Amino acid sequence: MDVNLKSVLLGSRFAIPHMIEAGGGSIINTASMAGFTGDSVRSAYGASKAGVVNLTRYIAAQYGKDHIRCNGVAPGLILTPAAKNNMPPAVLDIFAKFNALPYHGGSG
Repeated sequence: MDVNLKSVLLGSRFAIPHMIEAGGGSIINTASMAGFTGDSVRSAYGASKAGVVNLTRYIAAQYGKDHIRCNGVAPGLILTPAAKNNMPPAVLDIFAKFNALPYHGGSG
């Protein structure tokens, strides 16, 4: 939660006053597809990324009048060493089944 959600909250909290003073700006948050759907593992990760998705919406709604845009990107699975080592093969197979590309991000 500290890395995935609190860091986004604090970064925005400290950047927004400077953006208001400058007449606007853009915040781009890194969410995840895990913020939109559940899976059989990673509950805390999914909850933290769902928080990023909703925080992004709230910042956009609250600060748009100050010419501050807030958007998020939500990549699918990026096959990092941590993902390879910690995700069960069955979960990786599910990701592959529904992936629009013939490979996972980071492995193509």
